Amino acid sequence: MNIEVKAILISTLLTFIGIFNYDCIAITLPYLCSSLDISSVFANWVYLAFFLACSGTGIAFGKITPKYGIVKSSIICVILGIIGSFLCLITINPYFIIVGNMLHGLSASGTFATLYVFIYRKVNIHKVGYGLGIATAGGFAGSLFAPLVGGFLSAYISWIWVYFFTLPFMVLTLVLLLTFDEEWYDNVDLDKIGIVLWFITMALFVYSITYLSTTIGIILFIISIILMSIFVIYELKIEEPIFNFRVLKNHLYALNNFTALMTQLVKCGAIFVLTLYLQYVGKFTAIETGLLIGFFALIMMISSLFAGKLSDKYNPVNLTKYGLIIM
Repeated sequence: MNIEVKAILISTLLTFIGIFNYDCIAITLPYLCSSLDISSVFANWVYLAFFLACSGTGIAFGKITPKYGIVKSSIICVILGIIGSFLCLITINPYFIIVGNMLHGLSASGTFATLYVFIYRKVNIHKVGYGLGIATAGGFAGSLFAPLVGGFLSAYISWIWVYFFTLPFMVLTLVLLLTFDEEWYDNVDLDKIGIVLWFITMALFVYSITYLSTTIGIILFIISIILMSIFVIYELKIEEPIFNFRVLKNHLYALNNFTALMTQLVKCGAIFVLTLYLQYVGKFTAIETGLLIGFFALIMMISSLFAGKLSDKYNPVNLTKYGLIIM
């Protein structure tokens, strides 16, 4: 297999798997609650486990993966995803689902830190935008198939089998990574205090907003904001921070982060919250919900292919501005 094709395929599969495993949670929650006889509040932690693992480790993986090897780190993360899927399939008790989704979150967090490296390192500079467009489309394909496949399996077979769907893709990705004959390292110092401080901050923040209507929730929310301030001050003072806030002075980098934030806010609102609303309040079936949400993801998938191609020919900054205006 051509090395460029392999690099793009690995990036695309990693994006597809991570997004699918995240987006399929919402479509299965009503069936999971009914099957395991658990409350919607408890079931919400199935989603939060994935989100907490991602948000709490995403910054850290940005430094950890290059230090110990991009390919090696990707292999470990894919294996964690496979273990997470098997835990979800076992379903001895609801906590297996939570732990399984937390492993999925760790897997996604780690692979999101490495997946674009394959394209930047092995794809011709004049085709990078095209490669990134394909990889991004893979993510939106995950958003497309998660509600469609998840809705069909949940309604007609079992919600458990939704977690089986990405297993073949993870095995294929693992094989491609194991046969990848290059490795990339970056000898960087790990800010261990910053890593721990960030994870504790995010854990308290996620927990507090779940119980924000209670006194303990408000107290923990305030503590998480204080810890966030301490984290920023600490990171600005050390030489090798886990996250260098000074890079935000680069307007292109800041624009990229702002765009990603706005996109994810829209995407999460449309796919996660709307999925639950349609099923719980609108009384739509899983299939009907999957079709409605899937159409949204289909548009994103198609447009990302064109956007990647256009970015090789035109100024990506202008394309980003037009995208934000449309959004």
